[in-house]
Amino acid sequence: MYSVGAIVGWIMTGELPTPVHVPLPTTRFRTVVTRATRKSPAQRYPTVDEMLEAMERELDGDRGPLSTQLEQILSGPFEVETLNDFALAHRDNGALFLPELHRIKRSTFISWFDADPDGLEQFAESMCDLLTGGQDAGGLEREGLRPPLFWLLDVLRHLVHKQRLDLAEPLARALFAAAESCNQFPVGDSVASWLNSLSHEASAQAMLSAVVASSTESYIRSILENDWSKPSSTTLRRWML
Repeated sequence: MYSVGAIVGWIMTGELPTPVHVPLPTTRFRTVVTRATRKSPAQRYPTVDEMLEAMERELDGDRGPLSTQLEQILSGPFEVETLNDFALAHRDNGALFLPELHRIKRSTFISWFDADPDGLEQFAESMCDLLTGGQDAGGLEREGLRPPLFWLLDVLRHLVHKQRLDLAEPLARALFAAAESCNQFPVGDSVASWLNSLSHEASAQAMLSAVVASSTESYIRSILENDWSKPSSTTLRRWML
């Protein structure tokens, strides 16, 4: 399946795939190639026939610009597979997704997590990377940066709650860097309150590892010091000494 997806990417772009990179078409079949070449075989199309059916659906009709497609996904009957595939295929498009993240309800991303936790984490991490350093904030400025940051924090909290620390730690690295870059006090305040509330030592250690890996020690320490509560975990209490 991976090889078939890579060949389609090659045909559509003219760029030769490598063992670590598959070129994605800019428009048609981008979603198909993305799913066919997922890292986990379990997240790819089960059969070539299903992949061909997905390609035929794209050929059958003009679905309009990406913004229209996203609107249809968010406003129509929710299908987690459709959202997952579309989001992963276009996760480098900040202008498309960042202004709309707040419309993806908590119940929706919980269903997304249940279906494909790796996909949800990859998408959320990409959104954080776009916000960091103003790479592609989707035209958002100042207070407009808060809704996507709060949404991303909520996703991180859910990953930690579910004890998927293998996914939570890389997302935390990206989110802490984005929060520092965007410098939105209400977001920092929420991050601090949540970190201080962590009582599970393994969770606190994973978040502290993310702080160190993202080089955001000064930022995280400052927001924790400004929070009225104190760390519940021994791990963070010792780090704050």
